[in-house]
Amino acid sequence: MEQMKGSNDLMFLERSMSDSGAWVNPDEKLQRLKDTVAARKLNISLAQYRHGLKIIENTQKEFAKIFSKRIRDRLGGGNANRAGERSNQRLIEGAGSIGLDSDILIDSYKNMRNNPDVIGQSHHLNQDAAFRDVIPKNDGLCVELEGNAFRDVGSPHYSAHENLESFWNNFRSKGDLYGDTPKISDYNSALYDSLRAAGLSDAQAKVAVQNAAKQQLQYGFSE
Repeated sequence: MEQMKGSNDLMFLERSMSDSGAWVNPDEKLQRLKDTVAARKLNISLAQYRHGLKIIENTQKEFAKIFSKRIRDRLGGGNANRAGERSNQRLIEGAGSIGLDSDILIDSYKNMRNNPDVIGQSHHLNQDAAFRDVIPKNDGLCVELEGNAFRDVGSPHYSAHENLESFWNNFRSKGDLYGDTPKISDYNSALYDSLRAAGLSDAQAKVAVQNAAKQQLQYGFSE
């Protein structure tokens, strides 16, 4: 029955798309199928499911704005950012290699995106939503994780973000630390936990966090 139900989902989706007469990008077609199946499992419409995803994404973005502002205030008007921009190139030049004791690729977002050997998604170690006003997105150090961060439930990339969200929830309304600003050491500890949740080994997660901490220092972050 489950197999037949999945087939019905696919046929319904194929029919609804072909009836429109418009060409559909294969990636969008596959994503719509995934969303349709997920919505049916929750017994809600596709529109309701996607609306829920949008609310989650918007909530994360709004919190990121608040967190980024607190970072800027803490750094005293961006002086550390300018210092970091001057020195970060040295760090980027040293990235992009396999850690001898971790067997994990760590490189800038820009390099990872242009690397044909990277088949997963580039996952910012210093979460872009929180650090983007200080660390440029393209320069942010990343690791490769499989899956979509918002949609592919259970994938390494989704699990990393899901775990990190439990950390941020402490600082949101109704959280035990609401009103406080997390320390960099708090974030790095949460980063380690999130990478372990994504399936990285202890050695891999530690090397990744060490690289994230180095980049934080390059941009003026310290306790």
